[in-house]
Amino acid sequence: MIKNECKIVRDLLLNYVENLLSDETKEFVDKHISNCDKCKDILEMIQDEKIKEKDIANKNEQYEVDGLKKYRKKMLILKRIVIIILIAIIIASVIFWQVLAYRNNILTSAYDKIQEIKNEDNYVLTIEEQTIDYSTGQELYGQTKFYYKDGKYKEEHHGELKNDVLLNANFDYLGTIDSNKRTEIYKDTKTVINRTSNYTFTTKGVNFKFAYTYANSYGINYGLIFRTCIRIRTERYKGKECYVARIQHNNTSYAEIWIDKETMLVLREINDIIDKQYYEKSFTLDIGNVKEEDISVPNLDEYTITEKEDLVQNSEILEDLYTNN
Repeated sequence: MIKNECKIVRDLLLNYVENLLSDETKEFVDKHISNCDKCKDILEMIQDEKIKEKDIANKNEQYEVDGLKKYRKKMLILKRIVIIILIAIIIASVIFWQVLAYRNNILTSAYDKIQEIKNEDNYVLTIEEQTIDYSTGQELYGQTKFYYKDGKYKEEHHGELKNDVLLNANFDYLGTIDSNKRTEIYKDTKTVINRTSNYTFTTKGVNFKFAYTYANSYGINYGLIFRTCIRIRTERYKGKECYVARIQHNNTSYAEIWIDKETMLVLREINDIIDKQYYEKSFTLDIGNVKEEDISVPNLDEYTITEKEDLVQNSEILEDLYTNN
């Protein structure tokens, strides 16, 4: 009877440990275990196994929880890194476009100023040029003054070559805009040519197209990619605070334009081909002070006067040359 009871109790022990027995059955098992050491030992073994299984399950669960926490932590770090990168990209983009807008504003303002002053009806633009050939050491200096008043103009040219003499280095051109006639006065040789052509010699303001070489190019001919290569700094020139726009070409050459901060007038242009050639132009503009005698043909009694006619076949070249852009 006892053996059969032990068998019954042992079959019930697993459910006993799992607390799946009814109260009456549980009471029956408790009573038997209290009087049967063997069944009690088996119960303790089952309980130990259950504890071990529970510990293992808890450890596995904790491992999964820890793994999930690590994953979430890594994802959080990754998200933060992505956010930081995006913020950095946004900040860099904002700074880039602000810098680019700053450059564009300076270059565009200088170009617009040129367009503004070339429509003046009374001005004199003085251009001083210096060229140095590093290989020969030869220096060339030139000065050109463009006088304009109410449709009449005079171009006053002067050139000097260091340690040498320039032929016809001092001469003037006088005439009216949109005309095919002009007077050429060569002071060195005391000669005058009254020249007539089949094309227009000059138009209003066209001298600004050739005077401001880089300012015009930076203003209209180059887009955003080019302007990202331009660097702007501030320096003084002839007592004026200037923006200096510089473009560098692989350490072999550079070009600069110097712009008066107050007036946005271009005061200077430089092109330096390292160890080969240096070229500089400086500009002075005087508005409203040109008098009639400044643009009138002077007394030419001591000059030899000749009449000449120029007939140019390729009128497209001249049309492009004298278009006021």
